[in-house]
Amino acid sequence: MKRIALACLLLGMPLASAASAQDVIFRDGFELVCPPDMGDCDGNPADCETSLRTLTDCGACGVPCAMEHGTCASGTCEACPAGSGECDGDGATSCETALDTVLDCGDCDVTCTNDHGSTSCAAANCAPQCDSLWRSCDFDAANGCERSVNTLSDCGDCNAACNLPNASEACNAGLCELGTCDTGFGNCDADPVDGCEQPLTTLTHCGTCNQPCDLANASESCGSQTCVLTSCDSGFSNCDGSVSSGCEVQHSGYSNSPPGENLGTYDADSSSGFPLCAGQGCEFLLTRTGRRGKYFTITASEDSTCTAYISLRLELVVPTGVNYDFFVTGGGFLCDPDCSGTGPGTTEIVVYANDDPGSDDSFTAAIEVRHSGGASCQFWALNVYRRGC
Repeated sequence: MKRIALACLLLGMPLASAASAQDVIFRDGFELVCPPDMGDCDGNPADCETSLRTLTDCGACGVPCAMEHGTCASGTCEACPAGSGECDGDGATSCETALDTVLDCGDCDVTCTNDHGSTSCAAANCAPQCDSLWRSCDFDAANGCERSVNTLSDCGDCNAACNLPNASEACNAGLCELGTCDTGFGNCDADPVDGCEQPLTTLTHCGTCNQPCDLANASESCGSQTCVLTSCDSGFSNCDGSVSSGCEVQHSGYSNSPPGENLGTYDADSSSGFPLCAGQGCEFLLTRTGRRGKYFTITASEDSTCTAYISLRLELVVPTGVNYDFFVTGGGFLCDPDCSGTGPGTTEIVVYANDDPGSDDSFTAAIEVRHSGGASCQFWALNVYRRGC
């Protein structure tokens, strides 16, 4: 048998040395001996063409190194040391790639990307540094800062919605800003965080913030952002037509105190008796008006030229919708028909005194107009008459 030691020819060593270092491989009657890191894997006895330090032929032809990112630099499939990897697929370069860079972070070909900031690889993990208005909201460091935080859904931070109650809003430089309030609402606490929190249809905020709807002597409402007078309190009327002044006219109580207004002294001798003012007629003396209760005094004097009576006619005219009572008190006179008028409508009271010849029958009467119910913007009228001699 012919024997060819191709390895000896290639390496320039004695035939016996090469043959003793390798297993003998026979190819068609020829004996072929390969170097330690080479193999004849294509079946051609003419050469040892294949490196046995690759990931596909590791230590022997057709024996792969199946370990992920492993190395075959020693002819044996081995794992790379921590922080390095066999990334070029050569196997014989012995874990040539550092796994702490932004191109190979923690593993081969794991790239750290960041379109909105910078990035680094720390402890085999991508570590993005975001621009001020960008964040990594999906918790995937490999794709960097993927989301803007200058939107209504992410304003200033991930998932921090800018959605203010009863208002329009905008995210400006990562800050949620209040725009305009919806119709019927106001930002009355001056805090943009809670939007336009206050309905403007309440009695404390009517139409605008801090504008009360509180009308004098009245009930009110603000259902349409306008202060509306719904009713007057008992004994009050809205006579000027202004809502802002409420029910400004008071009927109850009195506009003065006793003895009240002195209406004066009048010669009240009359030439005939009852009914007062019949036939001869009455002379009008004065009138007073009002919409509250009031006190008066009036004096009837005697001049002794007549021999009938000293008398005055007191008449209270009351408008519709309201009732005032009328009282006359004092000494030295009689009343016809009564010294009080408590019925509805016009009340007439006749005050008189008997004429006693040789004596002075003058008298002073105290008059009270008292509100007893109802309301009206019309005035009551106190009219005073006498009948002369």
